[in-house]
Amino acid sequence: MHAAIRPGTLRPWPVDEVLPASAHDIWVRDHPGAPWRFQLMLDESAEDEWIYRRDPRIRRPLTALTIMRDGLRHLAPEVQLLYKAKAPRPKDELDFETVLPLLDDGRRHWLAAALRTEHTTHPWLTRLHPGPQR
Repeated sequence: MHAAIRPGTLRPWPVDEVLPASAHDIWVRDHPGAPWRFQLMLDESAEDEWIYRRDPRIRRPLTALTIMRDGLRHLAPEVQLLYKAKAPRPKDELDFETVLPLLDDGRRHWLAAALRTEHTTHPWLTRLHPGPQR
C-alpha cells in the first residue's frame, strides 16, 4: 500500500507503521504499477462529531458524514464539495455543477453555511441559494 505523507508525494506504507498526524489522505493500490483502488481521507472527530480539519468551527454528526451507495459508505457529496471549494479546479467546478441538482435543501443549506464559515464570499454560494446573501 502507498500513503500520501506530504501533498503530492507517495511512498509505501509498511503494515506496522503508524502514520504521522499530518497524513490526511491515503491512496491505496495493490502494487506500484497497479491502478489506484480507493482513497481514504483521515479527519478529526470528538465523540460522535466530525471536525473539519481546515476550520474546526465546521462540524457535523458522524452519522451524517457519509451516504450509502451500492452497498458502500461514501463521503456525503456536500462534504466532498467543501473540500473541493478551497481552490476549485475545472474538474471541481464540473463536480459542483453535476452534484448541485442532486442536493436536497438540507445538504445545500449545510454546504452554504460551511462555505460562509470558511470562505465568507465563495462563488458557489449564489448558486446554492440564489438571491441575497446573509
